[in-house]
Amino acid sequence: MAFFLIASSSFGQLETDRNFRFLYDLRNPAYANEAGDSDYLDITATSGYNSNAVTSSFIKKLVFGGFIDNGLKDQVSSRLKEVNRFGFDFSAGISGRASLGSASFLAGLYYKEHLDVRFSKDLFELVFRGNSGFAGQTINISPLKYRYFDSQSLYVGLEKDLNEKLRVGGGISFIRGGRFNQAILNRGDLYTEPSGAYIDINADPNISYSDRSKGTFSSDGLGASLNLYGRYQIGEKSTLLLEARDIGFIRWKNLNNFRGDSAYRYDGFFVDDIFTLNNGFLDRYNPDSLAKDLKIQNTKKNISYLIPATFHIQYVQHLNSKISLSGGLKYVWNASYLPRVYLKGIYYITETLIVIPAFGYGGYGKGDVELGLAKSFKDKYFISLNGLFIEYVAMPSKSSGLGLNFSFTKTF
Repeated sequence: MAFFLIASSSFGQLETDRNFRFLYDLRNPAYANEAGDSDYLDITATSGYNSNAVTSSFIKKLVFGGFIDNGLKDQVSSRLKEVNRFGFDFSAGISGRASLGSASFLAGLYYKEHLDVRFSKDLFELVFRGNSGFAGQTINISPLKYRYFDSQSLYVGLEKDLNEKLRVGGGISFIRGGRFNQAILNRGDLYTEPSGAYIDINADPNISYSDRSKGTFSSDGLGASLNLYGRYQIGEKSTLLLEARDIGFIRWKNLNNFRGDSAYRYDGFFVDDIFTLNNGFLDRYNPDSLAKDLKIQNTKKNISYLIPATFHIQYVQHLNSKISLSGGLKYVWNASYLPRVYLKGIYYITETLIVIPAFGYGGYGKGDVELGLAKSFKDKYFISLNGLFIEYVAMPSKSSGLGLNFSFTKTF
């Protein structure tokens, strides 16, 4: 039985969950099972974040608490571009495969969380340093695109060998959408009067969010998505894989929506006595009253959201019984994600223990180094770990990215 069956799960890009299908497509012929692909049951979990600008040191303070001093802010400021990216993904699931004659049946249950943000340099400086440094200037706080959602899904699919070299598959996921938050700003100019007497804002905010009083597993959304897959055996030691995943949508109902497109001047408010702020102040300056002042419409709205879809091409070359190489290109559509290229090595320490170093560039971040390990037990049980952590440990103030993928598999 091929121990290389487990290698692909450690190939998982930590920036997004992968189909477990790839676990069976990277076998080294030196260890391959002549009986072909095995049936399996798999439990997997993946979590990770990355950014092209925000450092790991800054994120640690922001998430876990602590004072964000000017030194931490300067670390991020030195990396900021005009438009910047941040992304986070978490997924966990159980899936399996069963042979049905000449075809195979696939099924799985998954929970996912996705967050991606696209933001301007000026917006970061405004949020974390205030507007005093921009006195007498007009800054551009757009574009801003923030999206978060969680979902649960049931996946069913089929795959089949069309001939000795070509295997194809596909399936559909039935999705239950949970929480949804979105903020979009395509135009946002902010001017601060030199003495600080007033602020002029010219913007087109569009903010939508689900009912915050509901629990984690509440649902206001329903949807579906399509997965397509193909594997072509070029030669005995080389394979080409194509994948299109999560092509679909979720439709959320009764979302709170705040939308506006206007100019507004804020010149403060007068307080007679700071010890009586609670007497009418909160009634006057609450989200609804501020929305009215800013000419923002507050309505209930249904939104159909095209979920981030993954397109992936991968080439695998087995050099010998000890070493294999893999390279590929991946793109996640409708997320703050750049095309990502990567190169991975697979080295067999023993027939049952492999190490998988990898380097990639793009995605939510810049250049990243990953390291994976995989181990088989009794030719039936497989455990793999893949980590994005080297830069986090070695230089957290000059890099971003942290993640872990775990997979436990039983083959039959």
